[in-house]
Amino acid sequence: MDRIKYYEKLINMKSEDRGREAFWDAKAKSFSEKQNMLPDMIPEEVTRFLASNEYLQSDTSVLDIGGGSGRYAIPMAKIASRVTITDISANMLKYAKENVDNSGVKNIDYAKLDIKTADIKTMGWEGKYDLVFANMCPAISSAADLETMMLAANKWCALGRFTEKADNVTSAIREVLNIPDSPDPHTDRNFTYAFFNILWLKGYTPLVNYFSEETVSEISLEEIISSYSPKFRDTAKEAGKDVEEIISSLAVNDIITVKRRSTLALLLWEIN
Repeated sequence: MDRIKYYEKLINMKSEDRGREAFWDAKAKSFSEKQNMLPDMIPEEVTRFLASNEYLQSDTSVLDIGGGSGRYAIPMAKIASRVTITDISANMLKYAKENVDNSGVKNIDYAKLDIKTADIKTMGWEGKYDLVFANMCPAISSAADLETMMLAANKWCALGRFTEKADNVTSAIREVLNIPDSPDPHTDRNFTYAFFNILWLKGYTPLVNYFSEETVSEISLEEIISSYSPKFRDTAKEAGKDVEEIISSLAVNDIITVKRRSTLALLLWEIN
């Protein structure tokens, strides 16, 4: 078997079919709410790293592929000359615009598109962006997708994947519902391993940097129910349980202490 195809198979066999527009349209509200509710300094740390190493500067143009609700685009836009967020979901872009407006930054553009089918040349995007960035983007799942990223770039590409992401609320819900502690595609370390090797086999020398954080937050019961219930509601119903009751059992005076631990691996490579 061709070695690149081997690594692509390693990615795809554990991928979830999350590229559908309807899936992300339905998820957009809770996705944005959860990002705004829970502290997450990794986007700021990634931005500082890129800036301190001169990958991101005041004259840098950035393309954020699958940028969701703008979590990375906003801090990057505070440094870059211009940032363009793309997403397959119109709802995601709607919440991104709300978050951008609330942040006060003015140099962000929006483009609704599926990067897997986008014709970069026809769009006039070939070599348009100094830095092409994608974090936890399901649409980037093959060597061809990496080529699409690089086609839009004129200097650098960066690809982020979580290798660890855990919190006590999720763990408690999974325990009550007897959800097996199986590998989570969301944090599968094989993704970074496979992407690194694909790039290496193509002649690139990607750098790997890790960003970790542990946080403790006091969050209202109402916010936690709104954020966590959608993911587990159907599973709880099948088990004859109420996910809101499970979450409520974790509260003290309608407050839940959320303990989170995350590690992001960032691949960064020069295209020339």
